[in-house]
Amino acid sequence: MKLTIVKYKTTYSEIGQDLDVRMSFVKLTEDKQYVNAFNFVKCRDFLGDAMDALLNKKKNSIYGFVFDGKKDTFIADKMTLILQIPSKIKFEDIKANVEHFLHLIVS
Repeated sequence: MKLTIVKYKTTYSEIGQDLDVRMSFVKLTEDKQYVNAFNFVKCRDFLGDAMDALLNKKKNSIYGFVFDGKKDTFIADKMTLILQIPSKIKFEDIKANVEHFLHLIVS
């Protein structure tokens, strides 16, 4: 899967997290490109807000994060999640912890 990272014109209000890993879901654009569905977030609650909005076809908005399930989308049938990991060491730690249940880890 070739992924293009999009920088959206939004900012979020997030508190610090113990693990500096940022996440986003992936969407497939009309021209068949895979891109991040929204700017990468540290707060896992935003992922839940996006899933809730998509599944219930509604708009969720909190702390600058907005996801409108009527018009925004991501690949929900496979739950494609992408991570921004700040260092190779952190990547190896995360990979070792999740390898047993993921079919594919792409660096």
